[in-house]
Amino acid sequence: MKKFKMLAAMVGLSTSFAANAGVVDLFSTDSFCGDPIFGCVDTNTSTGSFSPVGSVGLNDPTILGGNRDIFTDLVGGPLGSYSGIKVQNGSLTFSNPDNAFGKGYIQWDGNDATAALDPIGLRNGGATGVNLGLPGSAFLVSTLTADHGFKFTINAYTDATHWSSVTLVSEAAPAATPIPFAAFALCGVPGLVDFKGDPVVVTCGGAGAVDFTNLGALEVILNSDGATAALDMSIDQVTTVPEPGTIALAGIGLLLGGIGARRRRTI
Repeated sequence: MKKFKMLAAMVGLSTSFAANAGVVDLFSTDSFCGDPIFGCVDTNTSTGSFSPVGSVGLNDPTILGGNRDIFTDLVGGPLGSYSGIKVQNGSLTFSNPDNAFGKGYIQWDGNDATAALDPIGLRNGGATGVNLGLPGSAFLVSTLTADHGFKFTINAYTDATHWSSVTLVSEAAPAATPIPFAAFALCGVPGLVDFKGDPVVVTCGGAGAVDFTNLGALEVILNSDGATAALDMSIDQVTTVPEPGTIALAGIGLLLGGIGARRRRTI
């Protein structure tokens, strides 16, 4: 069985701002939809068919908004295929066996316990969302091992009309990849590439991009195009770093630098 594993905290898909750290998810609270071996499993390739939703936490301090939803979507494969996801023993595991094509979903959108994302769920009925960090911050994805790359998407919402979606290709070798908050504002900019020259796609809501100081919901989709089977990859941590003069600006510089490099090659 091939597995995508995010170890111990993804590290906790955690955030840092000023001198403090704000947790998105430490994956210290287990969730496996009643099956501790395979987790939340989808075996139906019909459109709109998802696995049961693993929803855990209520005011859990180790999870952003106190609650996390996980589920899978099997989009292709032979009879008997499945796609599974679970959180157990301090890690999140997403599994696509050989010849199975599935997507894994992780949502932090309040206490809705459904696959439908609530874009203002983190407000918990209030007027404003979560302050995730300073504008100069960046997600930092640290990959331990991967036998091949695959697409993953980070969707961030302030509300239903203010949101940003960033899709990029995972590293296929040990590496640390910054995804600056500033990249989420590059809505529809053509020619964005990452460090390897792979395309980065940024789309935004009709009313504008997400405001990370007023976050209503956050979602990560693993294998978001459903194109990769038999995944075998581990991510050690995803954090955010606040230093606007170091990793964050370096990351956005590399994204923009990729545009320049691509244009120079076409002249």
